[in-house]
Amino acid sequence: MPTLRPKPYEDGPVDGKGNNGVNFRWMPGDNLVAAAGWAQTGETFTGMRELKRILADEHRREFYRCLSEKMLTYALGRGLDYRDTLTVDQLIDRLEKEDGKASALLLGIVESVPFQRRQRPAGEQTAARPEHRTRPEHETSNSGAAHGIEN
Repeated sequence: MPTLRPKPYEDGPVDGKGNNGVNFRWMPGDNLVAAAGWAQTGETFTGMRELKRILADEHRREFYRCLSEKMLTYALGRGLDYRDTLTVDQLIDRLEKEDGKASALLLGIVESVPFQRRQRPAGEQTAARPEHRTRPEHETSNSGAAHGIEN
């Protein structure tokens, strides 16, 4: 797969300043992504594979906690507080048991007590459900005999 480079800069170097305030120079032929870095816990990595390995092997539970908290916050439409601690712990346990499957997290959130008991803001309408309507006796296909009509 070819490497994509910005068109205006193909012929020469580009100087700039990154989001972290560090000056940089990009030269044609350089990689566009600097994937090396360090974690707050002190581990260093030189690429995405090493970062994935660090998260999967050494910080799996912390990753599951962060992901669970973010997803639950979005699902509930509010911030989390001390009452949600048990739910987050249950989501983490479920993720560990199911080997990190996204479906385990989503089902855990939907089945959780806070999600089941969430309250919608005043004024927010729920989608109207069509009521199940049975046909009156005289509209059914067998009703012809009642009116002197044979099927």
